[in-house]
Amino acid sequence: MKIPSLVALTCQEVTELVTEYTSGAMTPEDRARFEQHLHACTWCMTYLSQLRRTVEWSSQLQPTASPVPRAALLDMYRRWKAQQQP
Repeated sequence: MKIPSLVALTCQEVTELVTEYTSGAMTPEDRARFEQHLHACTWCMTYLSQLRRTVEWSSQLQPTASPVPRAALLDMYRRWKAQQQP
């Protein structure tokens, strides 16, 4: 997703873009704008930290069924996200 230039991100936009940020799917310019918001917003920095801990801890769980590969989950998310675009 390309973030329009010179537009400050809202907290809602940050939460919607966090998967793209953590997966490294942002352009350097969008990443810089995303991080600029994080440095100015304690709430979003806390949210990102909690999300990272959740991912880390959940990766330590023992699967009870065949796990879905991370790449497949990212692909499903990207297809779902593309369908949400007007």
